[in-house]
Amino acid sequence: MAKSRGLTVPQLLPFLVKSAQRIARVPISNFHVGAVGLGSDGRIFMGGNIEFPGLPLNHSIHAEQFLITNLAAHGGGPKLLHIAVSAAPCGHCRQFLQELRGISDTQIVITDQPQENPDYKPIASILPNAFGPFDLLDQDMPLILEKHEHELLLLDYSLSSQNDKISKLPNGYTELVKQNEKNLEKEALGAARASHAPYSGCPSGVALLDCEGKVYKGSYMESAAYNPSMMPVQAALVAYIVAGGGGYERIVAAVMVEKEGMMVSQADTARLMLKNISPKSMPMLNAIKKLIHPPFSPSTIVSFETMALVKQTLIIFFISAHIISTIHVDARFASWPADGVLAPTADPTQADTEEPDMGPNPFDILELHDIIETIPEEKGGTDADVANRVTKQMQVVEKKIEEFNASLKVRLENPKTSHGTKECVAECDEVFGAALDDIQNTLDSLESLNLSKANFDVSAVATNVDTCNDCFNEMVGGDPEVKKFGDWVQSITGEALEALQKATN
Repeated sequence: MAKSRGLTVPQLLPFLVKSAQRIARVPISNFHVGAVGLGSDGRIFMGGNIEFPGLPLNHSIHAEQFLITNLAAHGGGPKLLHIAVSAAPCGHCRQFLQELRGISDTQIVITDQPQENPDYKPIASILPNAFGPFDLLDQDMPLILEKHEHELLLLDYSLSSQNDKISKLPNGYTELVKQNEKNLEKEALGAARASHAPYSGCPSGVALLDCEGKVYKGSYMESAAYNPSMMPVQAALVAYIVAGGGGYERIVAAVMVEKEGMMVSQADTARLMLKNISPKSMPMLNAIKKLIHPPFSPSTIVSFETMALVKQTLIIFFISAHIISTIHVDARFASWPADGVLAPTADPTQADTEEPDMGPNPFDILELHDIIETIPEEKGGTDADVANRVTKQMQVVEKKIEEFNASLKVRLENPKTSHGTKECVAECDEVFGAALDDIQNTLDSLESLNLSKANFDVSAVATNVDTCNDCFNEMVGGDPEVKKFGDWVQSITGEALEALQKATN
C-alpha cells in the first residue's frame, strides 16, 4: 500500500486511521477513535475505542489500549515504533503507553485527516516528566510486548465431572461447553502466564467461547499508575472483536484463571461485564473446593519445591451459559510456618463465633415441593401457552424469594451470627430485590409475548439468586439452606428458559 502511494510505511499510517475508527463500538458517546501502530516486527496493528452500555464508564476500552493489547496478543515485536491516532490521547492512554519499553522515543501523529507528510513527534513531547514502570521496577523487568512466563500450574481435573450443574445448561450449549472445557482452561492459563502484573503480583487470564466453539483469550496488563490497567476480560473482548466475533450475545462461556488469595482479584469484574454484555454467560453455579495433588495434611512436612507448587495453584472462574463456578484450592494450606509445617489458617469472619441453631428448616415452612401442584403440566406449544406457563413459574418464584429472604433476615437478630453470615444476608437482601425486579420485567415481557426478552429477564433472575449462594460459599464455606433454595430456583428458571428457547428458535 505504501509503495503504491509513493509513501514510507510511517507515512501510510494516517491513511489507515479511518479504517481503525470503524472498529470502535461507541453506543454511549458516539465518538469514534482510531489508532494505528507500527510494531518493531514491521506489521501494522489497529485499535478502536469500545464502550459497554449498562456498565460504569471506567470499563471502557480506549483505542490506544486496544491497539497495544492487539499488538501484544499477536507478537508484534518488543517495541511500538510509530502510532497515528484520530484524536489526542487522553492522560489515561498516555500513562498506559508508558508500560512499553522505549516509549518516550515512539513517534506519534495526531490527525483527523490523512496527511502525506505527517508531523510525527516523540511521545515524550506529549507526556513530559512521565511516571513509569522504572520508578517502581528494576530495569530488567519485562514490560508489555516483552515475553512474560509466570510459573503457574493448574490441576488436571474436569469441571463437568466435578460440577453436576453443567450437565444441563439452560441455554442449549451443554455439549459445546463440555467439548471445549479443557481448551478453555488451557487458554485461560496461558493468558494468565503471559500477564504483565509486576506491581500486584496477581497475574490473571480469561478465555471466551462463542456459540461456534471458537476461543478468544486475554491477559491482564497493569499500569504503574494502577488505574489505566487493562483487565483480562477486556483483553479477551479485544481478541474477540479483532477476530470479527460479532455481537457479544454470541459469547456463551468463559474461564478465568488467577492466583488464589491475592490482593487483586478480577473475578467480580468479569462477572459484572459478562452479565451485562452477554446474559448467556451469566453466573449461576456454586463454589467447589479442590485440593491440590498430591493431597497434603496439616502435619505434612514439605520441601521448598512443594511449597512453591502450592503457592502457584490457582482459582478458576468458569462462566458459562448462566454459570460461574469458582474452583478453589483449599485455603487451609495458605500459611507457611517457620518450621516448614503446613498449618490451617482461620477464617477471620468466623473468629470466636458459631452459627446459631435457627430452629426448623425454612424449607419445611416454604414447602418448595408445592411448585408441582401450583404449576400443572401443560402440553400447549403456542407462544401464548409458553408465556402462560412461565408466568405461573415466575409468580411462584417471586413468592418464594420473598419468603426465603424474610427467613434469612431472622439471622440478623441473633447475636451469635457470624460477621460473614451477616454480610451475606445483607448481600442476599440486595440481590433478591434485584431478582424481584427481574421477575417483574419477565412478567411484562411475557404479557406482550416478547419471549426473546423474557429469556434474558429469566436469566437475570437466576443470576441474582445465585449471587447470594456465592457469597455464603466465599464468606462462610457455604450454607445448605441457601444452596437448596438456589438449586430450586435454578431448576424452575432452567425449565422456563428451556421452554422459552424452544419457542424462539
